[in-house]
Amino acid sequence: MNGQYVTIEVVKSLEREYLIKDKLGISLGRFFVLEFNKDNRFSMLKVTLYKDEIPVAFKEAITLMLQWLFIKNKMLKVTFLIEEDQDIQVFVDLSFDLEGVITNSLVEEEYKSLFLFGIDKNQYFKRGITNNLVLKNDDIVLKLLTPEYSKNMLDYYVRNKNHLKPFEPMRDEYFYTLAAQRKLLIDGYNQYMNGTAIGFGIFKDDKLIGRLQCSNIVQGVFKNGIVGYSIDVEYQGRGYMKQAMKLFSELAFSDLELHRLEATTLIDNIKSQKVLLACGFEEVGISKKYLFINGKWRDHKIFALIRE
Repeated sequence: MNGQYVTIEVVKSLEREYLIKDKLGISLGRFFVLEFNKDNRFSMLKVTLYKDEIPVAFKEAITLMLQWLFIKNKMLKVTFLIEEDQDIQVFVDLSFDLEGVITNSLVEEEYKSLFLFGIDKNQYFKRGITNNLVLKNDDIVLKLLTPEYSKNMLDYYVRNKNHLKPFEPMRDEYFYTLAAQRKLLIDGYNQYMNGTAIGFGIFKDDKLIGRLQCSNIVQGVFKNGIVGYSIDVEYQGRGYMKQAMKLFSELAFSDLELHRLEATTLIDNIKSQKVLLACGFEEVGISKKYLFINGKWRDHKIFALIRE
C-alpha cells in the first residue's frame, strides 16, 4: 500500500503485522491484525507508533489501511486499539466512534489504557466535515476536547479548584484525578459524535486556560444549545472569554446550524454577565432555584443569542 507520505508493507515472517514506513524507508510504526473475520466481515487492529510522527503521515497510514480493508477485503466494520499516550486526533478527524476503553493493560511492562475506535464502511465513505475542529484568532485557539487532553484538564481544575468552587457543582476528590477527567472527556467525545454536545479547550500559547461547552444541542424546530464556560483565574479580565464565545457562536450558527444559544449565570456573577452582553446575548429572565451550585439551589439569570 503506497501513499504520498507513507508505505505499508506486510512483515513477511509475520503475516498479521504491517510496517508503516516513510518515503526514506524509515519505520514509523506498525499495525498488528488482532482479528480478521471474513464471515462477519469484521477486523480489529492495534496500531503502535515508534515516536511522535507528522499527523498527516499517520492519518494517511490509517486511511490506506481502511481502504485496503473496506475495498479489497470487503470488511464492513473496523476497530483500532491505540495506547492512551499516542495521538488520537486522526481518529477524531476520520469520524471514528470511541467505543470503549480498556484500562490497566500491560504494555511493555507498564500499565496503560487502550482506546477502542471503531468505524463501519458506510460511516467512513459518507463522512462529512472533518472533526478536526480548531477555531482561532490572533490571541487564542479553541481545540475540540478529546481524551488526549485529560492531563491538561486535570491541571486546569487543580489550579482553579478554589476559584471555580462558587460557580460549579460540588466536586468530590475523584473529580481531581486523571481517570475522572479522561472519563468525562470520553463521555463528551461520544456526545459530540452523537451531535448532542461539543466541548472546546481554550488555549493561550499552548496552555489550556479555559473551556467552553455547548450541551443539550437540539435540532429540529428548536435548533438550540446551552453554553457553559470557565476561565483560569490568572487569565480573567483580558477579554479571552469574549473572544472564545464569539468564535464559538460563529461556528454554532454556521456549521452546527443552530438558531439559538442559551447561557445562564448566577444572579451575582456580574463578570460572566458582562461577557455575554458583550457578545450580543440578551437577558430574557430569571429562573428560580435553577441549578444546584456549590451545595445550594441557586437562582440564575437566563441569556439568549439569536441567529439573525
